[in-house]
Amino acid sequence: MHTSTRRRIVLSLLLSSSAFLLVLAASRLAAADPVRVTGTVFVDSAGGDFPDIPLPIDELIYFMAGPGLPGARAEVLATSAIHGTHGGLVVTRPPVPEPLVAGSSYNLSSRATFVKGQAIEGTWPESGRVYDIAGDFLFTAGDAVLRSGGDGLLLGSAPFLFAGTLRGFAKTTGELLFEDELRGAGRATVHLFQQNPAFFDYRYDIQPTPEPAAFLMLVSGIGIAGLRRRSRIAARAPHE
Repeated sequence: MHTSTRRRIVLSLLLSSSAFLLVLAASRLAAADPVRVTGTVFVDSAGGDFPDIPLPIDELIYFMAGPGLPGARAEVLATSAIHGTHGGLVVTRPPVPEPLVAGSSYNLSSRATFVKGQAIEGTWPESGRVYDIAGDFLFTAGDAVLRSGGDGLLLGSAPFLFAGTLRGFAKTTGELLFEDELRGAGRATVHLFQQNPAFFDYRYDIQPTPEPAAFLMLVSGIGIAGLRRRSRIAARAPHE
């Protein structure tokens, strides 16, 4: 091989390598750090006791904020022809113990994926936005020892770690408003019903600075009892 040909090959390889490194560096710079969020996420099977939800349906509600993330409350429902909803919410969680009795151990992990929900910023209707959302929320929790709350209600609590993705879209145009990776940690509570184990109610409280003991408890699987969730969004715009 001629010296000039060899030089051209080496130069071409160097240029290709440099271009690859530049693209790699640019992609790393473009990748945003995960957003550390705070707030509360409810994952439950609602229905029967609310006038606007006559039959049971899975739902996700959050009150959440973080650096660069619009502070908002949001709701997503499972797709249901009966309810006229199309949120595409899918909730996966460990099966409940059999028999479902006080003293049972239950893991409070869950995953909620959805394709279309609705979020309302805290300053709405004066200045805030109402926009569509899609996402994937994963809560990795410890085990809770369930205790009786009376009337067939079982309670449990355990620490958790949160990792998720969230995208916001303009309602009229579908334009992507933001796309973020979310991270957090805190304490989870669950409410299960002995008469109907299909009904469930998780509350994930995401704390600004998780206590070190929370992570130790997550590893050891120790849990303590929580309080029954009774809160919902006081006012929300209707789903499309």
